[in-house]
Amino acid sequence: MPAVVHHGGASTTAAVLRAGTPSLTVPFKACQPVWGEKLTRLGVSPQPIPYRSKRKT
Repeated sequence: MPAVVHHGGASTTAAVLRAGTPSLTVPFKACQPVWGEKLTRLGVSPQPIPYRSKRKT
């Protein structure tokens, strides 16, 4: 993979770091925004892109 777009969960983030693959997070709940920010602070990923639902409520 040239890059991975993922939700930013702890396990997925760890797998991306182990693989050394560039990634971009699109967090949508819980601790996912935290892991996305950690990747950014490490300098291995751009800022997370917030998820916005297209559903009408």
